[in-house]
Amino acid sequence: MTASVFKAIVAGILIGAIAFFAFKVLIAFLVFGLIFMILGRIIHGRRGFSGHRLAFADHIRSMSDEEYAGFKSKMATGCGPCHQHSGNCKNKQVKN
Repeated sequence: MTASVFKAIVAGILIGAIAFFAFKVLIAFLVFGLIFMILGRIIHGRRGFSGHRLAFADHIRSMSDEEYAGFKSKMATGCGPCHQHSGNCKNKQVKN
């Protein structure tokens, strides 16, 4: 009988401790995650880690000469959301 009462007391203490500390632990994880996200943007720039740039470099290295020449001509015309479009661009957007 004392063993069953002892088990109930221990279970109640554990459940109470989990309920008491769970919210604080969740808030701590959120705060640390926000801090690391802000520091990551400060250190690595607005785009985050530059691992995608290295993967793109491997893609360029594996291109044939004809594919690379086409890629260079496309990049020279400024086709992209952050570049000014020249007259010979296929994806020229009309500005209002």
